Amino acid sequence: SELAPPPDRSEQFGLENPVINDSASLRSAVLHYIEQEATSIKRIADAFGVSEKTFRRRLSALDLSYAEMVDETRYKRALELLKDANLSITELALDLGYGYPENFTRAFRRRVGVTPSMYRKMMALEVQSK
Repeated sequence: SELAPPPDRSEQFGLENPVINDSASLRSAVLHYIEQEATSIKRIADAFGVSEKTFRRRLSALDLSYAEMVDETRYKRALELLKDANLSITELALDLGYGYPENFTRAFRRRVGVTPSMYRKMMALEVQSK
């Protein structure tokens, strides 16, 4: 399916598109696409009308990391999904696009310092104490 453009998206394509030449605008647009579950950099490059190679160069030139933006989006979504106690960690990991729940657990622990299960328990205790 075709990606919906970000709200501030210019109708221009390719390197003439002002969004692709401004760090904050490009970051915002890429995060918008990732939130639409377009985790393929090629798909996002296509949405901008440039090759994947050109898109990677543009990200690099603007000191942006596609992998970091994907991780950031997954992390924010994980925090929201962890609020749902009915959703298992395995289901949550798969929903976030991880092939294996262990990869999600490792990434989450690296970022937060505790496992997703422990984080969920901590949040439940915090809610109970209020």
